[in-house]
Amino acid sequence: MVSQVVSLLPGEGFTPPSHFSVTLKPVKGVAFTSGTRIVANSAWLGKELKGQAIGSLVHEMAHVVQQFKGRNPGWLVEGSADYVRWFKYEPQSHGADIVWMKTNRHLSPHYNDSYRVTANFLNWVAQKYDATIVSQ
Repeated sequence: MVSQVVSLLPGEGFTPPSHFSVTLKPVKGVAFTSGTRIVANSAWLGKELKGQAIGSLVHEMAHVVQQFKGRNPGWLVEGSADYVRWFKYEPQSHGADIVWMKTNRHLSPHYNDSYRVTANFLNWVAQKYDATIVSQ
């Protein structure tokens, strides 16, 4: 699975990390990534084994692969990780596509809303204009 995430985020002169760690323990929230270290909420993952557990770790692995330097817009960092998750890893779940958007009737999306909304925007750009937008 890690090699799949790496193949989705290539960049000129880019070398992905050769290793990373995953720590499962009770924490607030779902998960977070710092450098090459993923920390995930063990209780939440246990409840989501047949739901979002694996997808959430794919999102965090995208952050490990990204290894952005400097200041980057958070909406784009999270949106590109969700793009990898929802449009490349588990598109069949319709977790961020138009099917998902229609279930959120009160949503007023803007491309920089982060996570799923930005993932949807990036997918639209990739399909309409530039298939390599996320890796760039």
